Amino acid sequence: MSYKLVCSDIDGTIINSEHKLSLGTQEAAKILQQRQIPLVLVSARMPQAIIPLQKELGNTGPLICFSGALVLDEERMDGSRDILKNELLNEADVKEIYKICAEKFPQISFTTYNARQWYVPSKEDGWVIEEHEITGTPMELFQFDTDLYPEVNKILCVGPGQVIRALEAHLHIHFSDLTVYKSKPTYLEIMGRHVSKSSAIEIILERYHLTRKDVIAFGDNYNDIDMLKMAGLGIAMGNAPAEVKVIADAVTLSNDEEGIKVALEKYCFVS
Repeated sequence: MSYKLVCSDIDGTIINSEHKLSLGTQEAAKILQQRQIPLVLVSARMPQAIIPLQKELGNTGPLICFSGALVLDEERMDGSRDILKNELLNEADVKEIYKICAEKFPQISFTTYNARQWYVPSKEDGWVIEEHEITGTPMELFQFDTDLYPEVNKILCVGPGQVIRALEAHLHIHFSDLTVYKSKPTYLEIMGRHVSKSSAIEIILERYHLTRKDVIAFGDNYNDIDMLKMAGLGIAMGNAPAEVKVIADAVTLSNDEEGIKVALEKYCFVS
């Protein structure tokens, strides 16, 4: 099978546990570029936290941000990109979820994102500091109880695992029309109802006049399952949970063992 598009999650997948790209992964990306096979980074991150990694990979292809809430076309020579999808949360829902967190789950760190900014209530918040250190995303202070609300593509709620589980259960009951999931035990992501990684990839496929069977997708966590299932070849990382591995077409080595490079050599870089 000759694959024509590679889609990869970022955290736990294309970067290692030190949040860096290995030399082997960068070399594999160069081979994709030489063979004119687009590499699409698919992440819950905002654009500013994806583009530096894309540049390290020597890539200028489309980006899927906020797990599919924002889809950007490939970069032009002047650095600009067309927006292929931009799904925003309803302001009333954002305000209500903030109120729920403030009143019922005060241990939660509530932050929001749009295509340009990451809004945080405090730059001294330990959870905010940790996320900033991982992604390098610049922060903007925002008082959610008083300020005029900006556009919001994604809410990120971070806190102790048991509190996150309780908040997730509450939101599933009271906001059943939104996309709510844990990206890790302490992270709860909230987006619009039509947001998923697989639906965003469908937009990219239409852009390149390709079909699902043309796609290799890599992921390591529960929020990658729909992407792995829709791809012609869905590959779980060796560090993925068992529930993710079982739905994948194949399992490669972990993100610390250059699992993407190994899989591309096996399934894509063949004559």
